[in-house]
Amino acid sequence: MPDHLLIFAREPVPGRVKTRLAADIGPEAALATYRELLALTAAAVVAAQVPATVWLAEAPLGHALGSRAEVHLAEARPEWPGLPWRVQLVAHSLGERMAHAFAEAFAAGAGRVVIIGTDCP
Repeated sequence: MPDHLLIFAREPVPGRVKTRLAADIGPEAALATYRELLALTAAAVVAAQVPATVWLAEAPLGHALGSRAEVHLAEARPEWPGLPWRVQLVAHSLGERMAHAFAEAFAAGAGRVVIIGTDCP
């Protein structure tokens, strides 16, 4: 049973990421900080060489989800080279989203599962 790493992230869009920081330094500077954190996290995940999936809290711009609670999007993302990613609707609480992601990873055969965020790579 392989281990699995789940990375909880947000779509890198000004005003949607690092909102408390943005109040002091502005949304563009906060976005630049978030993008750097994403890059550091992605590098650490690739270096760990464990199966991993990125879970976005909202759909990327231009992707309509309709009534589906999540969708697996196959196209590559520059923020996550080579990593699969999924979307969960923001209507759920963080705890519910975490429980769902854990349940799905275990159902897929993972022996141990860890969730990390992107704020402290």
